[in-house]
Amino acid sequence: MLTKVQASMHQSQLKVFQGQRLPFTSDQAGIVQEQFLHATVSANLPFRWIEDPEVITLFLLFWSTAGDVIPSRQQISGLLLDKANEAVHKQVKRALQGKYAVLTSDGWKDDSQNAISGVNLSVEGKTYLIDLINSTAHKKDGAAMCEAFEGMIDRAEQDYGVYIVALCCDNDGGSQDYFIENEEAAQTAEEATCLIGWVLNHGRVCSLFDETQEELTPGKVLAFLVVNITRWNTHYIAFDRLLTLKDAMHQAVIL
Repeated sequence: MLTKVQASMHQSQLKVFQGQRLPFTSDQAGIVQEQFLHATVSANLPFRWIEDPEVITLFLLFWSTAGDVIPSRQQISGLLLDKANEAVHKQVKRALQGKYAVLTSDGWKDDSQNAISGVNLSVEGKTYLIDLINSTAHKKDGAAMCEAFEGMIDRAEQDYGVYIVALCCDNDGGSQDYFIENEEAAQTAEEATCLIGWVLNHGRVCSLFDETQEELTPGKVLAFLVVNITRWNTHYIAFDRLLTLKDAMHQAVIL
């Protein structure tokens, strides 16, 4: 493709020019090719963009020897990407070595409908993506999910030298539901959800609780939060807020 583009730029009927003709050193060529990879990823471009004739022509107009350093899409998606991945892996490993971490995992479908699971480490307020797993053919039952999570934890501790202190994931329908396994927790959650719903459906009661909050913590009145039955995080957030409002509710009932 590069040869065809260069030949077309020498045709007399095309009013184009070529940029400065100065050769690149090997070091400069390496830097330019790495930047091609960074630009491709940053702009979310397909690897084939670099072999588009119009793109090649554009670079040749700036620098006539650009063809010497423009990488092919195979180079960008292969050697250059592998090299960058190795460098990032080493950088992340240095940053995380010996730190306490929370491991999180979630999944989605790619354009080909493959099931992809991402694995992240959260350390000191920052999140690091450490793995992407094609889990299309993996079992999704409770035992299989447990084994998969144990493997993620083991690999994270071995590869990055972290100490995993917690695991967080979404409430996947294929995994064993916590409320199914713990009847007492399910009953408590049901009662808490009903209480929140009852308060929010009785405006006078809700106003009394708000007034009591204002007396106990002037200028700070928190709202009751509603649970989304399909989202585990909302259970935690709503119940945590309910505990925060417990004193104000007790005070209002007494009065």
